[in-house]
Amino acid sequence: MKKKLIINTVSFVALLGLYNLAEWILAINNLAFRNIVSAPFVIILLVLFSLSAFQLIRLLYNNLDNKKIKAPLRVLSALGTGILSIVLIIILCLAFFIFEFLHEPEQVVLKDGKKMVACVNSFLQPDVSYYNYVNPFVREKDAALTKEGSYVESDEKTYIEGSYDYYSDTSQ
Repeated sequence: MKKKLIINTVSFVALLGLYNLAEWILAINNLAFRNIVSAPFVIILLVLFSLSAFQLIRLLYNNLDNKKIKAPLRVLSALGTGILSIVLIIILCLAFFIFEFLHEPEQVVLKDGKKMVACVNSFLQPDVSYYNYVNPFVREKDAALTKEGSYVESDEKTYIEGSYDYYSDTSQ
């Protein structure tokens, strides 16, 4: 049990450190991760943190030898596990709404003959920010072009990453 806690905690700290180091290096070069990299890291770190917290509570619960403190600690560890479980369930239930309001979808498009990443913020009024494309995981940090009140405009009808078929009712 102690070994799993150490492995999860070290994994959590190492991944968090590597991610922050990579973001810092990118920020120095005026670059940023795209959502395809950021979202999985957040999910993985949340899972590792939750596992470490549950294992720490369980370790404290099982490894106490003093009988006078054991009963109150068991109650506190049960409360801690219950509260952590309720918080995680609430986060999972609300994750859809949190994702919808905080997520900015990204599309790779051709804009003025140049490959760009279009980020759409469209809660009430759609705003599109165009960033210079670097590679599938990284884009420039500062927007090269911003359009308020418009949707993604492209030189082509299809996006560069993948192909889409547009269906229309032509039977008359």
